Amino acid sequence: MRFYGFAANEILDSTVPFLDDDLDPKTVWALRNLHLFPVEINKAEYRMLLRVPGIGQQSARKIITSRRWGWLGFTELKKLGVVMKRARYFITCQGSFLEKIDNEETIRSCLLRDEGKKQELAYEQLPLNLEAGLVQS
Repeated sequence: MRFYGFAANEILDSTVPFLDDDLDPKTVWALRNLHLFPVEINKAEYRMLLRVPGIGQQSARKIITSRRWGWLGFTELKKLGVVMKRARYFITCQGSFLEKIDNEETIRSCLLRDEGKKQELAYEQLPLNLEAGLVQS
């Protein structure tokens, strides 16, 4: 979290003493601080870009560099390596939202739904065709 400029008391405090099991700390922080979002990609400073879920150090640097040559849209952000599944709820490009949801619980459920799909795909058992010459044990 130090790479993103967070202090320990921003992530955990007396009201939230443990990390969330379902979402990463950066996303949980963003959900608790929705008043700071959305962030306008074409105007935000580097330190604020780092706090947007789905934008890492490398992507933030690329965004800052790319803005010198023109306005960035959602397509360009994806090409720069921004994880749009997470960032889409917290950013605007030229004042436009990719998906405008300003309710913490709705955003959380959308993010968890996306994570659930990823988990489903990761653990799917592929069928074996034993008649195709695979060795049986």
